[in-house]
Amino acid sequence: MQRIAVVVLAFAVLATLERDASKAAETKRPPTSGQQPALESVSNLPAGIYDVQLLPPSLSSGEVRLPAIIDSVPPGGRSTKTFVLPRLQSVWAMLIGDSTARYAFRSPSGNLYVPGETRDSSGFETFGTGEFTGFTLQKPEPGQWTVTTQSLTSKPIVYAIVVSSNDSSAESANLEVMRRDSNPKYSHPPVQPGDPIYVRAFVVKDGRPVPGVNWKIDVMPHSSIDEARARVITIPVADDGKHADGAAGDGIFVGAFVAEGPNQLYLVSGRARTQSGVDYLVTEDLEVEAKNDLLIVGEISVSPDHPRVGSPVTMTVTVKSDGTVDNQGVGLELSRVGGSYASSEFKESRQTFDLRAGESRRISTKWTPSAPGDYELQLTLDLFIEPYWSDHKNNWRRTIVKVR
Repeated sequence: MQRIAVVVLAFAVLATLERDASKAAETKRPPTSGQQPALESVSNLPAGIYDVQLLPPSLSSGEVRLPAIIDSVPPGGRSTKTFVLPRLQSVWAMLIGDSTARYAFRSPSGNLYVPGETRDSSGFETFGTGEFTGFTLQKPEPGQWTVTTQSLTSKPIVYAIVVSSNDSSAESANLEVMRRDSNPKYSHPPVQPGDPIYVRAFVVKDGRPVPGVNWKIDVMPHSSIDEARARVITIPVADDGKHADGAAGDGIFVGAFVAEGPNQLYLVSGRARTQSGVDYLVTEDLEVEAKNDLLIVGEISVSPDHPRVGSPVTMTVTVKSDGTVDNQGVGLELSRVGGSYASSEFKESRQTFDLRAGESRRISTKWTPSAPGDYELQLTLDLFIEPYWSDHKNNWRRTIVKVR
């Protein structure tokens, strides 16, 4: 999932670079590297936000991922970048961009690997076609590598390189995004606007955190990723024993911010540089959903008391919005129960209405029985409007209507 997240982010940045490159070509200016994000620093944190004790971190190694290399190259030009590899059993490199570009990777000792030119072997294997290509390399040399990207066309190109490894025995970076009561071993609990969110970052090697790492943590709302000028919030983190980070200098860094609403999806990214010069990138998603619990209060009122065949029956319930979100087009569905559940095959009617935050109102629906008998009927409020963690058991009510 983290590899997918960085590829998605790389595509978003590539789109910005492509727009800039096109404009540059039209105005005869060299392509730029894209607009810089609108940087913000987290501020106005609640007093005492760090006076908590978080559950212990999960000190296990995971996917090793270096920061993506993203750049543009003028027509016929080239771009040379460097990166440092730790000691790994294997490495995976994905190349995203113009299919005509030439990528040349040079190891610390001078070995050259060029996808499309270097022949596949037991230790080097290429994959992909077009704008998605790459290679795997077994037992790559640790140390500083260089990659030279060359444009072989008369047009500017943009590209991204994602380098990662699934070597679970290697040193790896970790990022935990949590509430104060979160257990990092499990999935995120529900997050609502206004909740304090803690970001815990650490590099693990041999089951222990690595001290002396330099971290940079950014939070970007997903809604701004495709904007020409993305909004990025920088989260300061500390390892001083005063920020819910445990002991000072133990390699565990913690920062915090307050979740915004009403509904938001954040991409949290952490870039780490170890004392040995290795850069790591790790990302996490955080979904924020405002409370929005739609419910039926009390029982269904049926009128008349003694329904008859062919005569309309009115069923009335009190519906309520227990939350902070205004809802439009809320559906109330009437169904006859078949077996143990209300099936859409027996749907009798559906109506929609608006329901403001905190509002209660009486809603009536009519049903005309076509034959005598005892009918079990169910009224159901829409479930899909609510967050997944809402109480969905209060969205429906059943009643028995005896028709003569």
